[in-house]
Amino acid sequence: MTPFETRGHVALSGTFGYELDITRISEEERSMIPEQTAMYHKYHDLIREGDYFRIASYRENHLYDCWASSAKDRGEVLVTYVQVLGQAMDIAAEKENMELPPATSVNYIASGAFGKCSNLQSVIVPDSVAGISENAFAGVTSEKLVLNFQSETPLKLMQSSEGSAYSFGVDDSKLEIHVPEGCEEAYITEWRYVLSGYADLEAVKQAVTNDLTGEYGTAPAEEEIEKETAKRLLPAENRLRVMMGMEPVEADETETLSEEIFNDGVQRENEEIQETEETDDSISFEIPAEEESIEDPEQDNTEYDGSEDTEDTSQDAEAETEADVEASVENKEETEK
Repeated sequence: MTPFETRGHVALSGTFGYELDITRISEEERSMIPEQTAMYHKYHDLIREGDYFRIASYRENHLYDCWASSAKDRGEVLVTYVQVLGQAMDIAAEKENMELPPATSVNYIASGAFGKCSNLQSVIVPDSVAGISENAFAGVTSEKLVLNFQSETPLKLMQSSEGSAYSFGVDDSKLEIHVPEGCEEAYITEWRYVLSGYADLEAVKQAVTNDLTGEYGTAPAEEEIEKETAKRLLPAENRLRVMMGMEPVEADETETLSEEIFNDGVQRENEEIQETEETDDSISFEIPAEEESIEDPEQDNTEYDGSEDTEDTSQDAEAETEADVEASVENKEETEK
């Protein structure tokens, strides 16, 4: 797992912050927070306003990352070097039952993480763990492995490659999965896609559409897509049901499964629409409607509003002005005489 100090150095080059519960970290890690915060303030201007240089890339050497932030005048340079583990850190334990630590230490379980725990029989996965890579339990040879997931929200199962069906690394017959009561269907709904080799529902439907279009030469009807999607997801769903001690779905029940898949897609779309509407509501405001005047049919609508007097007054003023001009002209003529 990545040391707290390393995580701070990496975050320094991005959006520096702590997305964790500081009450659940060790005293040693907590003592690093003031130091890392001070380091952020010290190098903030250099990182934000300086030039960025990539010195080495893990994608190329598979060993380490190295980058630098340099001042425009090259008078100051901050170099960051991060050693990247070539393989996931192994979890070695002789005990048969294991409870993983909080997410401040483990938030993702890597592929092959339990490769040295051959006699492992049960693992408690706390709700702070976000995801599990494919074949995480490869190497466990015990007759039975029980995975106890404490999160009510299904963890993310990460495929090793796109299109490959996910596997925990242990034969299904030896695997038993426990989730919080009432959350079984949520786990099955979320996990049946990756166990079938797809990222999500849209990926399945797209693959089905492409296959049926290529087979018949025309775009398939929505009903055909739903039925074929349900057919492809059924084996994975039954794998999960058996692991959870539930009755599998029969092949003739795929029509019901198809409806569930369709409803799941509609529900996700509605949730996205609702989120958009909530966002729009948060920045909208209402303009009060203008008051409408209600006229009484029996009321004389020729009420005095002063407009006539105003017009008359304006005409009188114009007449007086013309008279003054004429008088001024006459006086001028008399004076010249």
